[in-house]
Amino acid sequence: SIYDITEFKITEEISKKEMVKCKLSLKELQIAIKNIDINIWEYDIINDYIIYTDSLDDNYSKIIKNAVDYFIKNGIIHKSCIDEFKQMYERLKSGEKHVFGYLIIKDIKTEIFCKKFIKYTNTYDNSGKPIKAYGFSSTLCE
Repeated sequence: SIYDITEFKITEEISKKEMVKCKLSLKELQIAIKNIDINIWEYDIINDYIIYTDSLDDNYSKIIKNAVDYFIKNGIIHKSCIDEFKQMYERLKSGEKHVFGYLIIKDIKTEIFCKKFIKYTNTYDNSGKPIKAYGFSSTLCE
């Protein structure tokens, strides 16, 4: 049998071009995010860990287990914000769709405390139980 694969080849070429466009768009977005000092991460509510990935380095990711305790015990959350920080995570676990707040957090690179805006958006399983939250922070001081 003879098959005409012309349409398949055209579709394959279009798909390759679209993939290249998507990769370029993603890279542009990653650079923009880095330049406006926004951090993005994923919080696994069920297993209580955060996956932080560098927006410019596809090979970098850090997993922070026992997330709430880790940030408090390592002095990353300023003492004056610990209760608010804990409440944010309790609200995520209880299923609130959007959780946000202003916290004083130690910058990992500079070791200086700075006010940051933190926002989470929850995602749910089929039964409506919260499973993951996607968070971002933006620095409000220099």
